[in-house]
Amino acid sequence: MNTYNIDFDICAAIISAFSIFCVFTQKKIQKSQNKVFLITVIINLVSSILDILTVIANSHTDIFSYSVRYLFDNSYLFIHNLLPICLACYVIAVFELYHSRRKIERVLFFLPIACNIILFILNPVFHCIFYYNSENLYTHGSLFLLLYISGFIYIIFSTIRIILGSPAVSIQKRISMLMFVIASIIAVIFQVIYPYILIEQFVESLTFFGMLIAIENEDEIRNPITGIYNRKSFLTDAGLMLENKKPCGIIVIQLPDLNYYNTTVGIEAVNNITKTIAQFLFSLNSFKRVYDCENGRFVLMYYNMLRTAYLTDSIQQRFESQWTYNSISVKLSLQMRFVSIPSAADSLGKLLLVIDAPSNKVDNNIEVINEETFKPYRRKIEIEYAVEKAILNKSFQVYYQPIWSSKDNKIHSA
Repeated sequence: MNTYNIDFDICAAIISAFSIFCVFTQKKIQKSQNKVFLITVIINLVSSILDILTVIANSHTDIFSYSVRYLFDNSYLFIHNLLPICLACYVIAVFELYHSRRKIERVLFFLPIACNIILFILNPVFHCIFYYNSENLYTHGSLFLLLYISGFIYIIFSTIRIILGSPAVSIQKRISMLMFVIASIIAVIFQVIYPYILIEQFVESLTFFGMLIAIENEDEIRNPITGIYNRKSFLTDAGLMLENKKPCGIIVIQLPDLNYYNTTVGIEAVNNITKTIAQFLFSLNSFKRVYDCENGRFVLMYYNMLRTAYLTDSIQQRFESQWTYNSISVKLSLQMRFVSIPSAADSLGKLLLVIDAPSNKVDNNIEVINEETFKPYRRKIEIEYAVEKAILNKSFQVYYQPIWSSKDNKIHSA
């Protein structure tokens, strides 16, 4: 009788536990992709532990009863079989695809795992996945191969989606995800050829940890002062929304007084006040998509358009009161802009025009952006750019010099 080597499983459990620790101590999990990633690593940890228990139980049939062995074997196979669909869900979350799928596509997506669940339900009666032979040894059933087939379906889906990619997702991130898929396929093939060397979980835990430190770096997509997602993260998320044609609302909050208060109450006070503002905005948005786009500009992104009035009213009501840091209290002026994508803004360029445009005096401090709004915005930015360039190059010239008549008390020539 061959003996299973569980050393790699033990290492896999340790690496997975360390990865989970890193997620909770160094990362935020508000984004859907981070939540799915964390769930996947937890499943990998549980799967590694169950694999160890199944080996121990099946190697000591005189100690462990049939029921305990069946519980371990069934739990391990079921939990481990969730990893491929978790990978596919992670890819969907990264590329923001879950809102753009049609009903038939969702049904087809869950069909393989649904078939597996049916097999697990029927296994106690028909022994289609595994059973214990006359010598009381664990044996694969006639339909065990279907578990591998369903897993490869999700892996193929993930591979195609990663290769097709998206301009909004960096090439480095796509390559890292693709390397994980390739490493997992190699590990599975190795496991099939050498079934007694349990290396599959170990390779997957290593690749998960590699993804954690290589492509899940939160420092690159968060503002170091406010702690919320930064302008780079907004451009990525908004780009995916536009690419998938997913309707959503965007509220731009502009605080024109911040530069003034930087010079009067100090940068430290302003930084702490902006951090408080960011936390307030974060508490309003259940979708947790709040971005600090720098220079006193924050952006809220949300799917439920019915929440627009609630969000704008809550923000306006809060800004009627003062913001306090230690003994310093300030009253900040506020301007909000609402724009819907892709109906009102169908490109990142237009969104940046809305975000970066100077403040305007509007009723109720709320400006609703439509197609006509972009013309004056674009003109203002062109003028500002031309003036800044002229000042920098010292290229101002007098093109029109009026001549005033003191006798007639009016301009009469130029």
